Amino acid sequence: MADHNDDHVYDDTTGEWRPASERAAIKACAGSIEVRDAAGTMLADGASVVLVKPRGQGGAGQTLKRAR
Repeated sequence: MADHNDDHVYDDTTGEWRPASERAAIKACAGSIEVRDAAGTMLADGASVVLVKPRGQGGAGQTLKRAR
């Protein structure tokens, strides 16, 4: 639990002021998260990846319907 005199840090994700001790605990847990690519290879900080955007049909137009 956060101490009443604890420093606070602004969290961009939630848009709230959080106790610095809480943020440090979250960062400590974040180190234990495993991130893998599509082939199952483990990724680490600084790993190089290539993002591929699937291409649509060659030259075909796409008609979108607007929800009402």
